[in-house]
Amino acid sequence: MTLRNLYQEQLDVLLNDLDAMGFKVSNIMQKTIVSLRNLDFELAHKISSSDYEIDKIDHDIENKCIRLLSLQHPVASDLRKITGYLKIITDIERISDQCADICEIIWLKNLNSDTKYLDLIISMLTKVYDMFKRILKIVKLYNLEECKDICEFDNEVDSDFTNIISNICSFISIHSDKTEFTKSEYIQSNTKISSKVKASVDLLFIAKYIERIGDHCTNIAEWVIYIHTGVHLNLN
Repeated sequence: MTLRNLYQEQLDVLLNDLDAMGFKVSNIMQKTIVSLRNLDFELAHKISSSDYEIDKIDHDIENKCIRLLSLQHPVASDLRKITGYLKIITDIERISDQCADICEIIWLKNLNSDTKYLDLIISMLTKVYDMFKRILKIVKLYNLEECKDICEFDNEVDSDFTNIISNICSFISIHSDKTEFTKSEYIQSNTKISSKVKASVDLLFIAKYIERIGDHCTNIAEWVIYIHTGVHLNLN
C-alpha cells in the first residue's frame, strides 16, 4: 500500500468514525424524545449519566485528526476535510450535551402529563431530530441544496421557539400573580401554583436547549459545505 493510499484510508476511517458517532447521538436524541413524551424518568437519568461515552468518542476522533495534521501535513481539500471533521464532531458532541441537559431537567420530575405546552416542546424536539438525521446523510453524501434546505428549516425551529417562549412566559405570569387570592386561598393553592411555575420554567430551559440543537445542525451543514467548496457560509 502506498503512503497516499494509507493516508486516504485514514481519512476514510475518520469519516466512518464520525458517522458512527452521529448514529449514537441520533439514538440518544430518539431516546430523549421518548423520555420526554412518556416522562420516563429512569430513561432520562440513564441518558444524562452516560454522556461521558460520547465525550470519549469525541476525544478519540479529535486525537486522530490531530495525528493526521501533525504527521501528514495535509493541504487544500484534505486539510479542509480534517478541519471540517474537527468542527463537526464538536457540534455533534454539543448536541449530545444538550440532550443530557434536557434529560437532567426531566429527572427533576417537575413535569407531568398535564404540563401546559409540553406537546409543543415535544414537537419542536422531533423537528430538530429530523434535522439531525438529514444532516448525518449529507455528511457522507454531500448535497449543497440539501445543506441549504436544512439551514432554512432552522428558521421554522426558531419560530417555534419564539412562540413557545411567549406562551410559557404568559402562562408563568398568570400563575405567578397571587393578588387574586385571599391569604387562606393562597396557602391552599400555593403548592399547586408553585408546581405549575416550576414545570413551566423547566420547559423554558428545555426549549432553549432544543433551539441550540437546531443551531448545531445548521453549523454542521455549513461545515459540510466548507469541506466540499472551501467556502464557509453563514446560513444560521
